Amino acid sequence: MKERNIFFLSAGVSLLAHLAILCATFFIWIPGVTGSAMNAATVPQARQIFHVKSIAPEKVSATAGSVQAGRVRKIKFENPAMAAAGKAAAESSFSQAPPQIKAPDILGNVLPEKMSMDTSAPLPQPEAAPEVLKEKIQLATRQVDRNQALGKAEVFVSSTNLTESAGAMELPKEFREQMPAFTPEKFLQGTLTPSNGGADSGVASGIMNGEFGFQPDEQNESLDAFLNVSFLTYRDPADGQGYYQISIYSSPQAKDLEVLPKEIIFLVDASLSIQRRRLNGFREGIKYALQHLNPEDKFNIFVFKNEIIPFAETSVSTRTDSILRAMDFMDRIEPSNRTDIYTAFFQTIQKPAALEPSYIVLLSDGRPSEGESSTGKLISEITRKNDQKRPIFAFSGGARVNRFLLDFLAYPNRGWSEFAPYDSQIQEKFSAFYDKIQNPILANLRYQLTPLDEKQAYPKNLPDFYRDTLFTVYGTFKDETKFSIRILGEEGGNTKEFIFSHDLRQAQQGTSEIAKHWAFNKVYYLISQMTLHGPTPEQKEEIQKLVKKFGLDIPYNVDELI
Repeated sequence: MKERNIFFLSAGVSLLAHLAILCATFFIWIPGVTGSAMNAATVPQARQIFHVKSIAPEKVSATAGSVQAGRVRKIKFENPAMAAAGKAAAESSFSQAPPQIKAPDILGNVLPEKMSMDTSAPLPQPEAAPEVLKEKIQLATRQVDRNQALGKAEVFVSSTNLTESAGAMELPKEFREQMPAFTPEKFLQGTLTPSNGGADSGVASGIMNGEFGFQPDEQNESLDAFLNVSFLTYRDPADGQGYYQISIYSSPQAKDLEVLPKEIIFLVDASLSIQRRRLNGFREGIKYALQHLNPEDKFNIFVFKNEIIPFAETSVSTRTDSILRAMDFMDRIEPSNRTDIYTAFFQTIQKPAALEPSYIVLLSDGRPSEGESSTGKLISEITRKNDQKRPIFAFSGGARVNRFLLDFLAYPNRGWSEFAPYDSQIQEKFSAFYDKIQNPILANLRYQLTPLDEKQAYPKNLPDFYRDTLFTVYGTFKDETKFSIRILGEEGGNTKEFIFSHDLRQAQQGTSEIAKHWAFNKVYYLISQMTLHGPTPEQKEEIQKLVKKFGLDIPYNVDELI
């Protein structure tokens, strides 16, 4: 009897202890996990530790107008984020439809109504904005009629002319950060020895007496005092072919030339393939550029996914409030949806330029997933519609970049492309790129040569001329001894010219790199022509010969692209 009483007493105590523990669990608080009635905004940021990164369901079934989920097999948390964002992600995790976009908020932000698991982190919380930013700014998001836009396109290149192989879209093992021998370089005064007018050169800048010298045009203003030239030659000992390199850059006196006010439009890819780290690099690079715009410049930002999200309907001035609004606009953009590069360019090019020069800077991985997706058609159509009116620059970074598309959107459109090997370097590399184009002093640059063969001079289309930025022309010669080059450019509606004459026999001697750089430029030109107008067997054969003879490392598989 005594033993039975002890048994019931022990069972009662155990039952009471278990009940106490069970009740206590209802009062245990896990940081970052809140009840439905708790407002996430009231929870201190330091206490918000967890949010749902992904949910792997065992079973998913969809019904018309709704989505029903089966049992949850696995929930993965990530630190840090807001509980509200995790909740929003969980509510939309089983939806197979792409996120729907709603109208921008007062600062131009376009937010997804439902966030997928890949975009579940909260939006950046900007610092307190000044009073000027509290004013509501109405920004309209316009849905472009893509069928109508693409229906008007005239296609020069058939889909069979350029393949879309995966190998052509991957970065090479040895990453090239720019187009070799074409991308202009930033330089410091005093680092180059000018070939025009130097005491040891024996050649004066300007007019060269004799039949081969250009004569100045009285209607043009001379730039001889503002530009310098570094001139090198190389003769191949195997076949006797001569190659030259003419590098043109501003002299110290160029500071007296007025910098041209420019319009710059940042065309920013914020589709899902960009991902957060790359978009963050784009964002910080653009912030640097915004802070270094010249006082008379104008700017705009067009974010594009499957539609265009404009910062402003027309380009705005560089007032402090405009810059702050633009930075906040970029802070609120998140990667989502698909990529429509064609429509983004179509709409941008159609807008009248606010200033001359007007630049388009594309920040993208060059991987369209909506609208026109053929690399060849995109290049040919955008180039045809642009008609060299606006220089186009391209920038990207990280892995999985369509290098071919970005290079040849820029090359025939008087711009160039640059790349950062890693996402972490995007801000630094883009800032250095912007420094090159910050101060244009001559627009619509072109050149003439005599008696050297202009057909063998590259690049054909020069970028604008920028203060402290060096650009180079490469060409070939045989038995010529003297030559002359005329550089023409526009400044404020006036044509200005620079004439340089030299004796090839007195030129400084360079290395075989001059010949290799000439070959690079010719290959770029041939690929560009084939992309725009369709390839010929002769062009393909010439490219193969150049690649083999000069050992060129082209960052795409030419055989697959033509």
